[in-house]
Amino acid sequence: MNKETNHDRFARAFAAHRGRELTTSQIRTMLHGVVALGAILTNDHARGNKGACWCAGTDKRIFDRIGYGLYRVR
Repeated sequence: MNKETNHDRFARAFAAHRGRELTTSQIRTMLHGVVALGAILTNDHARGNKGACWCAGTDKRIFDRIGYGLYRVR
């Protein structure tokens, strides 16, 4: 049995938003009820955080950080 990860939940939640620019606040609102709020670390699925998701440094990352608190959905 495969257990769905936070990465899987993020990817599913943002699949329909590719190309959109979203603030961290908008992302948190969109993920409310999808993952635990403490698990919503957008930069973990972009680039940079020490404990980032496996996707962060790859072409599979979910977000590109384009400014402070601003991300583009890939």
